[in-house]
Amino acid sequence: MNPAHHPEEARLMSYALGRLDPSFRLVLESHLAFCEVCRARVSESAAQVVDPVQDVPPQSLPEGLLSSLLSKVRALPAPAAPHCGRETLPLPASVWPLLPELASLRWQGALSPGFRFLRLPSPHSNAELLLLHLRKGCRFPKHGHLGVEQSMILCGGLQDEFGTLEAGDYEESSTDKVHRPMALPDEDCWLISSVEGGVRFSGWRSWFQV
Repeated sequence: MNPAHHPEEARLMSYALGRLDPSFRLVLESHLAFCEVCRARVSESAAQVVDPVQDVPPQSLPEGLLSSLLSKVRALPAPAAPHCGRETLPLPASVWPLLPELASLRWQGALSPGFRFLRLPSPHSNAELLLLHLRKGCRFPKHGHLGVEQSMILCGGLQDEFGTLEAGDYEESSTDKVHRPMALPDEDCWLISSVEGGVRFSGWRSWFQV
């Protein structure tokens, strides 16, 4: 079953052209690991890009090259399950290769029980990259966004005033969105987010923000 929420066509085209911010790219690639429909759309977008060497006459491959490459690929070890310290994270195997090494990272909390996050390394990026975990039924404080936020549900789901997101669903939020998301009651929610400028809490929590 394919996800119900997808990136806009412009985002997929930017990805195909290699123009996405590195942290945005990782979030979108996480969605592509789930979504056959968007993988096909990316392929179509890439096919529309002008190839500067398309007029070069085709060259025959050296004998045995393909079989040599295939044997090397088959010999590669399977990606290890992501873990942070001694904890193995229950994330889909399709996204394991996309995540950086997590063992050296430390969980951080927020002003809300049942919520924690890891700041993932994202060099050369203008946005912060986060792996977030909300326990089932946990509600995150009401907040707005100070820049564009792109998020992708890895496991479980979230619901807020605007609807429900489940595993594989992608969402892009702008500065005019204010919401109070809650993990669905039957399963912990894991998501990856790329955030420009951070968030602005509503109510008393805003007192602790500069």
